[in-house]
Amino acid sequence: MLFVVGVSILIGEIALGQKFRSAGPNAFGNIHKNLKWLGWAFAFGTFAILSYYIVVIGWSMDYLYYSIKALFT
Repeated sequence: MLFVVGVSILIGEIALGQKFRSAGPNAFGNIHKNLKWLGWAFAFGTFAILSYYIVVIGWSMDYLYYSIKALFT
């Protein structure tokens, strides 16, 4: 699902940014004034997803640390 939906949205957003020479919200705003919220939705969605994955990576690093520590004690 990530490759089907996520990559296609990513390619579309990059293409719009290149065409209008601006960031996501401004690129969607250049298409139509009422679509600027869509660019902000992508930005906030990306922030929320990355925040979740950063926590999961932190847990993984914590478990790795305690696993290695248990080997030497």
